[in-house]
Amino acid sequence: MKNKLITKSLLAIATIGITATTFIGTADASVVKGTKEKTNITTKIDVNNKFNLTPKRQQQLEKAKQLVTEFEKTHTVQAHRKAQRAVNIVSFEYQSQKNELQQRIENVLKQGYVK
Repeated sequence: MKNKLITKSLLAIATIGITATTFIGTADASVVKGTKEKTNITTKIDVNNKFNLTPKRQQQLEKAKQLVTEFEKTHTVQAHRKAQRAVNIVSFEYQSQKNELQQRIENVLKQGYVK
């Protein structure tokens, strides 16, 4: 008897809570916060823009070249990890140089590591 009464009261409280929450949610959604102005979105297109060759990307390429050269000299695992990470970071804009650096790394790997 007590279990049925407790169950019914819990269900009643839950339904009241759910209905109150939905009413509050719909009331908040219907409040209008002023008028919204429409703005035209325009994009500036640069006709002579080949690629965005930023100094940061050029620096990444230079750093990768330096680390690959260091790896060619030392043949260590640590130098390989640094060089490979740097080559992976190089942007797609420098795809030919990136492929060249990757080929240099692979050539050194064929020779083996120095312990």
